[in-house]
Amino acid sequence: MEYSEVVQVADKTVLRDMKAIPMGGLCLACHGSKLADDVSNKVNELYPNDQATGFKLGDIRGAFTLPKIKL
Repeated sequence: MEYSEVVQVADKTVLRDMKAIPMGGLCLACHGSKLADDVSNKVNELYPNDQATGFKLGDIRGAFTLPKIKL
């Protein structure tokens, strides 16, 4: 669920880090497959092209990444 590596980019040594974002219980209120009507209506109002629903507990929603850090 997390990955880091030290790599050479041109003449610099950099650290790359990535950590997965798993769906937790609270996340499912807005991103789950069974939304309450009021939540669904609000999501559709605010984000008419949203495709970030239908997830289940533990699904990976995305990842946090850190920019390259010079070492």
